[in-house]
Amino acid sequence: MHDATFGGTAKDIFFSLLATLKRLSRIYVNGGKEDEWGYALVTDTVTDINTKMPITGHVMRKVVDGKFVHRQMTEEECEDFDAGRSW
Repeated sequence: MHDATFGGTAKDIFFSLLATLKRLSRIYVNGGKEDEWGYALVTDTVTDINTKMPITGHVMRKVVDGKFVHRQMTEEECEDFDAGRSW
């Protein structure tokens, strides 16, 4: 049981790092500006750009004026994320 939990956690960490590397490469190619929203897992509280409410967890993030802005994932994005994830 412990091995399955560790394996799942390691897999989640790997995919999170892979998404981060992809996002960083896109930022580099675009000259420091990210032109589209990307997935992020936020552990600290951040402010939603649309509702100005605090959010944590699975969010979408992009760079605006050199700073990260965050928003909640839409229902469609949540479904796509869950469909691509193996439980």
